[in-house]
Amino acid sequence: MHTFITGGTGLIGSGLVRSLLKQGDSVTVYTRNAALARQKFGPSVNCCTDLNNVKSFDGFDAVVNLAGEPIAPGRWTADKKDRIAQSRWNITEQLVSRIKAADKPPSVFLSGSAVGYYGNQGRAIVTEDSYAQPSFLQSVCQKWEAQAFKAVSEKTRVVVSRTGIVMSATGGMLAKLLPVFKLGLGAPIGKGEQGLSWVHRQDMVDMLLFLLRNESAQGAFNLTSPHPLSNREFAQALAHTLRRPCLPAIPSWVIKLALGEASEMLLDGQYVVPKKMVDLGFTFAFPRIDAALQSILEHGDAF
Repeated sequence: MHTFITGGTGLIGSGLVRSLLKQGDSVTVYTRNAALARQKFGPSVNCCTDLNNVKSFDGFDAVVNLAGEPIAPGRWTADKKDRIAQSRWNITEQLVSRIKAADKPPSVFLSGSAVGYYGNQGRAIVTEDSYAQPSFLQSVCQKWEAQAFKAVSEKTRVVVSRTGIVMSATGGMLAKLLPVFKLGLGAPIGKGEQGLSWVHRQDMVDMLLFLLRNESAQGAFNLTSPHPLSNREFAQALAHTLRRPCLPAIPSWVIKLALGEASEMLLDGQYVVPKKMVDLGFTFAFPRIDAALQSILEHGDAF
């Protein structure tokens, strides 16, 4: 199997690339930094630094799209919001055009999205069939997914991964919180009731592999743990795992003052469950937050 991957040097992508290589697959990573990619993965990985050199995806069995401007940290200025949106929409449009131009297109196109697709859902349990609530991130994800589904054909199935917060000690939210919580300064945010839909990095990569290999998988999938929790419950679990106190909540107004519109990342939330993954028979290694945190802190991310 030969897979073309964008975002292959990121937190999720690097785990997927290593897993594919370990299984004996061929991997081509689209990256602006070929030296970094070879440093991460060794000489066996192929690198593409200019998408203009790829006229079509003939010869590739799968295309995986994980690229996009990070939505954090900092305030969402007009320029930042434009980069968040365009970095996802533009690359997806280019990939779809090359899939459609292929005489023998890849059998699967797996494109990223996020649980932000659903907007703020309060305490409702959210499945793939739930209605979305309007927000900036929701509008970005909605168009992102719509562009990906344009690649659907008799020869190519399309899978969209609505990703939760990936738990890892080497990147993402948890890596940023660990130093604060280790000092005993960790706390919930706002009311603490907002949903936090999370997933262990190993389960995240295993789900992507599962979706690539499973020919019956198509459409949008929630890639989260089956057990979401509140922001307060997460803060308490992390503090407990580190044997540190959990302080009173940080008031919402402090977050809004610091981040402006970007505060929706922290003050809004969703209790998302991976119904379609469970229905297809996927088995989670880390369905519960306590065991996930303990494993990450003791053993790392296994990649």
